[in-house]
Amino acid sequence: MIMHKALYILKARLIPMYKIKIKRIYQKASKDDGLRVLVDRLWPLGASIKEAQVDIRRKDIVPSAELRKRFGYDRQKWEEFKSCHFLELDNKSEVMTKLLPTADGKLN
Repeated sequence: MIMHKALYILKARLIPMYKIKIKRIYQKASKDDGLRVLVDRLWPLGASIKEAQVDIRRKDIVPSAELRKRFGYDRQKWEEFKSCHFLELDNKSEVMTKLLPTADGKLN
């Protein structure tokens, strides 16, 4: 079975604190999303490229297989899943830094 239900979009609102939020790709895009980064190995089934409004796709910051298996497809565990994935991202600071803008507004 292809694991595709725990897909989401990191939404980084590029403000001084570089706040990063996680949002499921199936949630409607909004104007205040900021930079929309699809974080997944496969394109999500049933997700429209146009509706997703993804700015960048990164496969190197996906949740670990262990994390995906632990939470499965249980939507009631979504908040806990996000917290655990943020902890994983803390260990990938070099990759995450590439998503931050430089002084001229371009990505590193």
